[in-house]
Amino acid sequence: MTPLISAGALVSLVAATISLSACSSTSTAPPQTSLETGPQRGELSVMTPRRLVEALDRAGLPAPNPMDTTAFECKSTPCLQAIVTDTVRVKSFATTRQAQTYAADRGLFQVATIVVAFAPPLNPAQQRRYRAEIPELLHR
Repeated sequence: MTPLISAGALVSLVAATISLSACSSTSTAPPQTSLETGPQRGELSVMTPRRLVEALDRAGLPAPNPMDTTAFECKSTPCLQAIVTDTVRVKSFATTRQAQTYAADRGLFQVATIVVAFAPPLNPAQQRRYRAEIPELLHR
């Protein structure tokens, strides 16, 4: 399968997102450092971004070339884990409120403590497929 986005474009996209996140993040919460830290007590327990990417792939929704960008992205954003692929960027947060705030400020798709950004090559119909499947995968 041919990637939907070139490696060079992916690196540029990651760099641009990191720069924008650093400039626009106003959270005073300290970043979490553990990749497998789950949601805080009382929050809906959902899978990690890595597991969601794997589940998307198993469900027939491509998420090729996953790369853990937690060390870069979660320094400037209060996320727990960040995974970027050729089709989606998935971040998890300690609370639903943090995820909602992050997603709303950026116009991103959010379910519970998970926020998903779609790569430019995904057309609206493809994005709708991901949007329909992600909540199902998160609650299995």
